[in-house]
Amino acid sequence: ISKIDKKVDLAWGLIDALPGHNFLYKLVKIDKFISHIIIRPLLWKFNICISLPGQIFFINKSKFLRDLPIYDTLFDDLTIGIVAKKNKYLSNYFKLYLGYEKPSTSFYLLLKQRLRWSKGFYQAIINNLHNGMLIYILIHGFMYHFLWAPLLILFIIFFKISSIVALFSLILLCLFLSNMKSYLFIYSISYCFIFPIIHLVWFFSLLKYIIFKKNK
Repeated sequence: ISKIDKKVDLAWGLIDALPGHNFLYKLVKIDKFISHIIIRPLLWKFNICISLPGQIFFINKSKFLRDLPIYDTLFDDLTIGIVAKKNKYLSNYFKLYLGYEKPSTSFYLLLKQRLRWSKGFYQAIINNLHNGMLIYILIHGFMYHFLWAPLLILFIIFFKISSIVALFSLILLCLFLSNMKSYLFIYSISYCFIFPIIHLVWFFSLLKYIIFKKNK
């Protein structure tokens, strides 16, 4: 952390899940690997990211006090990323673990979290319709919640070519999701089937806000 340049307006590192031994802990660990190690750094590298890792980051107080919008949101980390992107703040990303989060301990709590995220995403859309940030919000939504869809389509194409090809592609994908850790391989298989459903719950909740709260 001492290496943070004083000229940087926004800096952040990595967040991991606290160690746990139940089934859901392992799935969340895989989800954080995808989110924090793969998706987010890739999007920042291509300068199209507005998402920060959890609630641990460092900001230039004077600039954010000046530019942060005056509204409440469930997605404060996304809002801060949007402000940084809109105002072209200088940012820096460290490949260091700055903190650990306790994952949801049940699927009920996990779904409650994702439903809360859908409301926060809706707020981000509504509050940024006309400032040029909507495209980045939609990219964020797709990468975090629908990246599995093109992979599923690709898997179906492979299956039509050959069931062996499809099986081999699934094994490669699960090895990648498990970060080549053998103890996570079986959980990565479960992740491929369970988390798309959770993402669909998020999506239908978002649709509910768009349809029924559009004018509120």
